[in-house]
Amino acid sequence: MTLEGMFSITDWQETTEKTFEQGSKLNTAKVSQHYSGELTGTSEVFYHMHYSAAGDATFSGFEYINGVIDNQACRLVISHTGTFQQGVASSHFTIIECDTIKALEGQTGYFTSAEGGKADYVIGE
Repeated sequence: MTLEGMFSITDWQETTEKTFEQGSKLNTAKVSQHYSGELTGTSEVFYHMHYSAAGDATFSGFEYINGVIDNQACRLVISHTGTFQQGVASSHFTIIECDTIKALEGQTGYFTSAEGGKADYVIGE
């Protein structure tokens, strides 16, 4: 099963947890999103990020999606690993839990950000 679509960021709350003398920092963020496409719904993402002095970042986190796939309600938990470089965020992720569509568990995917807080996603690459 391959699922494609887009999500939009609806809220981003970020906090700096630690700064370093050379200009890098560790941040946490709570992000709310709205999904459209073959997966529709809303999500909350909890990221841990390391920003370099140049402003690029490496991040990891977990996302909880309350959604619908093929007219079936589902709740998914996704594990993310990604980067933010030159204004573009991208992540590879794995679905670690899905309450109603067990075949999605273990599926991988990715997203790449576009302008305006939007990103294209693919699940089941």
